[in-house]
Order: sequence, then C-alpha cells, then structure tokens
Amino acid sequence: MTSVLIVDIDGTVAPYKAKGCSKTYRAHLADICVPEVITDFLRSISSDSFWLSYRSGFIPHSLQQVTGMHKEITLDEFDDKYDAIASWAKTCGYSKIVWVDDDYDQELERELADSLQTNGIELVHIVPLGDSGLTWADREQILEELQEKKDVISFRQHFRA
Repeated sequence: MTSVLIVDIDGTVAPYKAKGCSKTYRAHLADICVPEVITDFLRSISSDSFWLSYRSGFIPHSLQQVTGMHKEITLDEFDDKYDAIASWAKTCGYSKIVWVDDDYDQELERELADSLQTNGIELVHIVPLGDSGLTWADREQILEELQEKKDVISFRQHFRA
C-alpha cells in the first residue's frame, strides 16, 4: 500500500495559539509560527508529503526547506479542500491518503471518503485542535497510518511537546 501525507498549515502545523516557535515564516500578508517540534517531525517523515494550500506559491520557501516538504496541492480552482483532494486523488497513484487538517465537515468528509473508496483509495482524516496544532497523539497516529517505523523511545524524547 502506497501512502501519502497531506498537511494543512493554519491550525495544523501552525497552531493558532503556537508555543515554542523559534522562527516565523512569511506567508503572503501574515507571519506564521510553526513550533520546531512540528518542523522536526515533518522532516522525519519518509513517505511522500504534500502541503494543502489556498493558492499556488502560498507555502513560504523557508518553511518548505525546514520541513523538507516541497510539493503542494492548491485550491486555486476548487470550492473547497474536499473537492481539491478528490480531483487530485484521481491521478495521484496512492492507495491511502492520510490527511491532517483541523477543518472538518462530516457530510463532505463522508462524500470524499466514498468517492475515494470507489477508486480504491483509503482516506484517513486526522483532525487536530486548531489552537494546539499537531499533538503527540496526532503525530503518533500519522506514523502508524503511514506505517513508518520509528524508535519509539527516541521518537518520544525528541518529539514530545
């Protein structure tokens, strides 16, 4: 099974009430703060990873560098994230999508999951709390869903926040 990670920024990697930020990243008209523990975690992922962004070029180059994530799925021509993922998934070549985003709409989620399942793609949507972003439990679930093996003791010591 080939899995892919799709990550939203606001409320996911950039918590609304961020703590532990040593650096901010300029994204159009705003500075975003991404805790180092989250950038380190994203850099540790070996599976393919994509940003989910509202417009092409939205993700700051400096944030791409620090996380190692250089690919994005943009919402430029879509009404919402669900439509963008559904369209992208038709030709993505992955059998499992692990989508991490603090936004959640139960009805749209079910429609997307059903649409992907029809095409043989499993959807796992991890929904962190926007104020805190990715928690320890979220990061552990991401690794489990991507079937990435990490040394649990060193992982917990390094990424616990």
